[in-house]
Amino acid sequence: MKPSDYQALVLCGFLNDRASFIKLAPSLPLDAFDGESKLVYEAMLDKEDYSLPTLAPGLKSVGGLALLKDLAVTHKKFGMIRPPGYKELEKWVMIVDKLGRLRQVKVLCDTASETLGREDDLVNLDDEKLISDIVAGLVDVHHNSRTASGYRPYNYYLQEYTTRVRRILKGENVERLPTGFSSFDAATGGGLPIPGLVILGGNPGSGKTQFAVQVARNVAMRLREKKADGVVAINSIEMTGSSLVGRMIMSAAEIDSSLFRTGGYKGDKAAISRITPEVKKHAGLPIVIDDSDILSSRMIGVRAAGLI
Repeated sequence: MKPSDYQALVLCGFLNDRASFIKLAPSLPLDAFDGESKLVYEAMLDKEDYSLPTLAPGLKSVGGLALLKDLAVTHKKFGMIRPPGYKELEKWVMIVDKLGRLRQVKVLCDTASETLGREDDLVNLDDEKLISDIVAGLVDVHHNSRTASGYRPYNYYLQEYTTRVRRILKGENVERLPTGFSSFDAATGGGLPIPGLVILGGNPGSGKTQFAVQVARNVAMRLREKKADGVVAINSIEMTGSSLVGRMIMSAAEIDSSLFRTGGYKGDKAAISRITPEVKKHAGLPIVIDDSDILSSRMIGVRAAGLI
């Protein structure tokens, strides 16, 4: 069955059952349709009443009218006695959504292939931009598939919940990421939310960076101890990677970084002797650092996606 056949069947169901359209249309991104099907779908979205007389005038001038006339009997092509109802149509909507996303991936791959094919001198090709554009496009496809999912059956979330419960009963922490600071974790119900965005605010010099790098170190240490998959990514536009590593090591050795830089520990053999063991302990931690001078949110997203 061709993608256009799936699209026609979904539109057929929508045209004959407005209740299904209201329930399922939000789960379909516009780019799930193409050609005549896209024209009809766009027109249906814009109309409260999308009967043939209502849609026909607008579609006649841009094409798509012929398909609209055929939709009333499209279900017969698939051996159906009547147009698909809500339960049947839900399956077709998911298929059309999937085909739309795969089509986006194909366009990205074709574009990259064409770009590489017409370049006579690949040495001078801006590979960073090309790769970033491809990864960004794939991230968008993945993001849209998650944010445009629309309504889902109750059992879908029930299964998701029971899976989470089983992991919790096994001792896994599936909702919070422990920071390694017991008081903070206790106050926040177990640590940082998973998934989630946490904004750390404070006055200059109040210890925001220090806290963040210590959390990164603690999480990385935990990953290594449990031999778990994963990596801690740090993006910094103010401090170099070596400076961040220095902060981690000095903090673990209980040495004041500022005081150390100004010679405050000169002659303090006890303090200095604590540095070497920490260097060895930090070697090989699953941490990656990007200390580029200019980092946009898009660049961070693209580079982070490459770690998955």
